[in-house]
Amino acid sequence: MTAFAELGHKVYYCQNFQQRKGIKPYEIKKNLFICPDPNLIEDNIDILWIGNPGIQNEWIGKYKEKLVVYDCVDDFYKFWGSNEDMLTRKADIIITTSKILYDRKIKQKGEDVYLISNGFNEDFLNVDNKPFLEDLSKYEGKIKIGYIGALANWFDYELLFNLAFLFNKYEFILIGQEFHTMPEGIKQEGYKNIHWLGLKPHSQLKYYINAMDVCIIPFKKNEITEATDPVKLYEYLAVGKPVVATRLTTIKNFESHVYLAEGFKEFTEKINIAMSERKEVDVNLRKNYIKQFTWKYRAQEAIKILNELNRFTIEI
Repeated sequence: MTAFAELGHKVYYCQNFQQRKGIKPYEIKKNLFICPDPNLIEDNIDILWIGNPGIQNEWIGKYKEKLVVYDCVDDFYKFWGSNEDMLTRKADIIITTSKILYDRKIKQKGEDVYLISNGFNEDFLNVDNKPFLEDLSKYEGKIKIGYIGALANWFDYELLFNLAFLFNKYEFILIGQEFHTMPEGIKQEGYKNIHWLGLKPHSQLKYYINAMDVCIIPFKKNEITEATDPVKLYEYLAVGKPVVATRLTTIKNFESHVYLAEGFKEFTEKINIAMSERKEVDVNLRKNYIKQFTWKYRAQEAIKILNELNRFTIEI
């Protein structure tokens, strides 16, 4: 949505679980408005862009929008159930982020389904003017293996524990929100080299990523993770970090620039290889590769698709 705003389009961003009645939309960046109370939007809305099937009934038709887009970014079908089916039918078009989701939606809808992968903020390519990160300062001079992202039930904690035991001289840094139950041992600092630093402002994430020696994505393989296109992968590469990730379907597209692994043995092997890939030439190779996948580029892809529908013309 920020990328759409930067391209000159007025965007009203509404979070259903953070509504505050009576507060008017306020601008946080040029053309980008946060809407605590969606009822106070006074503009005409051309496109209603929905990522949460659970809220469709209170939104679709509310603004007499010209187009409804279902932004299908994860395989949460078992959670959304009939709401997901309903939004699939109601949406004028569906944007998916992985081939698995695309194939499923084409089968369900038959047409008007498109694949646009995730991306990253262009400013991740520049990590100059580093701020002082107090909670990382105690690990200065130590090798740091980092994970930045949601700590949910698809995160492979058993794999993490085994890696931390083997690489006992390395510090394993976790940054992100706890979405499902996290082992109490991590929350209580019960592991000498596993540290959860909590949720950080997105504007600071690139500096935390930059402080890592290797970044990891240790996911279990299941329906949700096989269909996901992790934004953290783009952000890791944009900062230039070597990455070791579970061999998931979507991540295979990055195999030339990411170390893929399955299970403890292969993860250890790939982490050892990744540790040797921290030279400036390796950093630049990763940054140069990923720079084609910015959110601005993805937004331009979406606008081209919307223009093809001939409902109205949107300037890119």
